[in-house]
Amino acid sequence: MSNLKAEVVLEWGDGEYAFSLKGAQIEELEQVCGKVGFGVIFQRVMLGTWFWADIYQTVRLGLIGGGMGAVEAKRLTDTYIGREKPNVPLAAGPNNPESVARAVLGAAMHGFEDIPSGEAVAGETRPTE
Repeated sequence: MSNLKAEVVLEWGDGEYAFSLKGAQIEELEQVCGKVGFGVIFQRVMLGTWFWADIYQTVRLGLIGGGMGAVEAKRLTDTYIGREKPNVPLAAGPNNPESVARAVLGAAMHGFEDIPSGEAVAGETRPTE
């Protein structure tokens, strides 16, 4: 039986954090990103036509939905993304803000399936006894 979660744990900034967009965070995201639907924000980020707020707010609200307090989530996003305008480059790499936002939005939209213990991932080989 599969277990779909709308949560993802990622290395970002100075550590490893849980991110999740639940109903309350999705509603706030829609409001702070121009009163548009979640699907519009998802599409903008996935297509690379995003606004800065799409990235910043997705990461901030994802941290909150993942269990972090609002003050700490804002402090981290301000430090690693910036406030009203980016104060640090949105650098390339697996844990850059755009990649994190894509993973958070993807988890909310589609979930991630846990791999049952002992089963191999497609293409992965495991030693046999």
